[in-house]
Amino acid sequence: MNKEAKAKMQAAVDHLHEELKTVRTGRANAALVENVDVVYYDQHMPVKALANITTPDAKSITITPWDANSTAAIEKALHEDKNLQLNPLSDGKSIHIQVPPPTADRRQQLVRQVSEIAEETHISLRNARHEALKDAQVQLKAKELSENEFDSIKKDLDALVADFGGEIDKVADAKKQEVVQV
Repeated sequence: MNKEAKAKMQAAVDHLHEELKTVRTGRANAALVENVDVVYYDQHMPVKALANITTPDAKSITITPWDANSTAAIEKALHEDKNLQLNPLSDGKSIHIQVPPPTADRRQQLVRQVSEIAEETHISLRNARHEALKDAQVQLKAKELSENEFDSIKKDLDALVADFGGEIDKVADAKKQEVVQV
């Protein structure tokens, strides 16, 4: 029971790491664009399925499609993604993106976004704890667990939530620091 809860909590933290990769910090990062949805031949695909994404320096991203015909579709998808606020330029063979440093207002928005993502992860932890406690209560009522075993499970789950919660806060704080750096 605790193993299932721990696995769910670990999955929530792993998801947090993936989500935070997509938050723009002013540094070029392939994760910013790799999951942008591109419609190509009536199929929805992420950019990473259609092209090689590189960051030649800290301020630029280069996307080189494997099929030159997909260049226009990728460029269109990048223009339409309102969260990115980037201006891709195509030379026909590849797409170049200059990543400007975010404004002070945009940095504050990004800090709030990181906080929201962290809070969603905290909620996932609490939900996993709640589900495990609910299962333990069912077993307690069915006399499959003693009161002491139930209390032990509850204590273990609280410790797991505290451990994973601390990790979430640490990761979110590090990302916030990265966002506010000029």
